[in-house]
Amino acid sequence: MNHLNNCKHYDLISLNDFKDYFINFVPFYQNLKKTNMVVSIKNVEEPKIRPFLDSAISNTNVELISWIHVKPNSRISVHSDTGNWEWSLVVPLLNFEDSYAEVYKTIEEPTFTVSEEVSYFKYNSNNLELVEQLKITEPFFMNNRVPHTIYNANLDFSFYIFVRLNKEFIISNF
Repeated sequence: MNHLNNCKHYDLISLNDFKDYFINFVPFYQNLKKTNMVVSIKNVEEPKIRPFLDSAISNTNVELISWIHVKPNSRISVHSDTGNWEWSLVVPLLNFEDSYAEVYKTIEEPTFTVSEEVSYFKYNSNNLELVEQLKITEPFFMNNRVPHTIYNANLDFSFYIFVRLNKEFIISNF
């Protein structure tokens, strides 16, 4: 089973509107000087957001929309998510041309971590084996229950929107 899957169906015009909506926030988040930050965005009915979601995931309910940016030439700590979702639709916004989504396997028990509003399981990077990698070129689905990360090989911050999909989402339908 793949844990990283390109999103096959979406409307390009609505994707551009979706990106434009979130790109307007880039200066704000850059100025916070935090990295790899998750910020909840709750208004999924926003007219610039909903059409893209409808084209990409049809009637799937969205649990949460998160903003994540990754430092230049680095990766988010390898982790698996807690919460009510197994899958996320990841939408790359800016500076993702040399970035990769990665999935790992491990034999160790993770450490439960709480950071701001988010809880997750963190893994020791010395005990990981890369099992799947996807060059980020377009929206894709990521399994949040397996150890994963985003690697940014760019010289600037990369920016992503993670659309957390409810537990009824079935990847084989997409």
